[in-house]
Amino acid sequence: MNKFLIIFLIFFTNKAIALSPANTLIENQASVTYLEAGKEVTALSNIVSFNVLEIVDHSIITNHSNGVQGTSPGLNEVLSFTLKNTGNGTDKYLLSLSQDTADDFNAINPKIYLDKDGDGLFDVTVDEIYSPGVNDPELPLGGDIEVFIVSDLPGGLAQDDKANLTISATSSVGTGLMGTLFPGAGDDGIDAVLGASGGFAESISFYFVSSMTIEVKKSQSIISPTGGAQATKGSIITYSLAVEITGTGVYSASTLEDAIPAGTTYVPGSLVFEATAMTDAADADAGEFDGSKVKINLGNLNAPQTVQVVFKVEVQ
Repeated sequence: MNKFLIIFLIFFTNKAIALSPANTLIENQASVTYLEAGKEVTALSNIVSFNVLEIVDHSIITNHSNGVQGTSPGLNEVLSFTLKNTGNGTDKYLLSLSQDTADDFNAINPKIYLDKDGDGLFDVTVDEIYSPGVNDPELPLGGDIEVFIVSDLPGGLAQDDKANLTISATSSVGTGLMGTLFPGAGDDGIDAVLGASGGFAESISFYFVSSMTIEVKKSQSIISPTGGAQATKGSIITYSLAVEITGTGVYSASTLEDAIPAGTTYVPGSLVFEATAMTDAADADAGEFDGSKVKINLGNLNAPQTVQVVFKVEVQ
C-alpha cells in the first residue's frame, strides 16, 4: 500500500507579537497526515511546551545631548532623560545621580523628578520628586518615562563653565553579566535572565553657563479693504518679527521659521530681512518661502543685537 505523508508543525502561543512577553507559553505539536484505504488519517504527536523567560533589559538616554544652557545664578534648571524598559517583562528601577567633581562647578541640590503627567515637560507643581525605594518607577514591556534632574546653579560663574551630571537606573531584579540567571525573579515567578544592559544603565548630560538670551517678539498690522481695523476677506496682514539677543557671545547656525497661518496665503515677494527684500526661492539670499512657511537663515548672531524680519499674508 502506498501512503502519502504530509508532515507539518502546529505552534500555539498566547501572544502573537515580535517580542514574547515573559512567561508566555510556547507549545509545539507535530502531525502526520496520510491516506490509508482511501481515507485521510492524521496522527498527532505529544505536545511539548515551555514558558518564555523574562529578559531584563533597559536604557536611559539624555534628551539634551548638547547640554542645557543655564544662568548664574540659576533656579530649577532641568536636564531631561528617557528611561525605557527594553526587556520583555515588568521591571522596577532604582535611580541615582552623581556629579563630576572635576568640572568647572557643581550644581546646587540636584533632585530627581518623575514625569507624573506624562507630558515630557517639567512642572514642579505636578511632577513627583523621586525617593529611592518609595516610588521607584515601574515600567511594563516597552514602557518608558521621562525623568528629570532639577538643580540650581551657583552665582559668580564664567561664560561656558560646565557641570556634568550622571543619572543611573538599576533593575530591581539585579545586575551582572549578560546571561546571568535569577531563578524565580521574573513576572509571575518565572526565571529572569539579564540582557545586554546587565541590569544597569546610565546617561550623562550637562549644564553650561551662558549670559546670552534670545527672544522673538512678533507684532502685526492690518490693512482691510473695507477701511476698518478688523480683518476681513482680502485684508493684508503684515507680520513683524524682532529677534533680540542679549549678553555676550555668539549663537551659530541660527534659523528663523514662521508658518503661514490657516485661512491666509503668503503675499509673494513680501519677505524682508534687515530692510533687504528676499526672493521667495531657496537661492543665494538668506530668505525663502517653501509653500507653507517663511524661513530666514540668520547665520551667526553676535550678542547683543536685534534683527528684524517682515512678511505679509492675505486673508482668504
